[in-house]
Amino acid sequence: MDHDANGSGSLMASDDEEFTREIMRIMTVWTVVVVMAGIALVIFRDALVGLPIF
Repeated sequence: MDHDANGSGSLMASDDEEFTREIMRIMTVWTVVVVMAGIALVIFRDALVGLPIF
């Protein structure tokens, strides 16, 4: 197995790095959204008490 490991290896590394950055960005945005929703629930807790859920 003597192929060009450098060429395909670096290509895979850059694709993998780009994929990892995209996943990290999505996770960061999702974490911010969840934290903001939690803060909103705490702030508006009293206003939401009387609302029917179904």
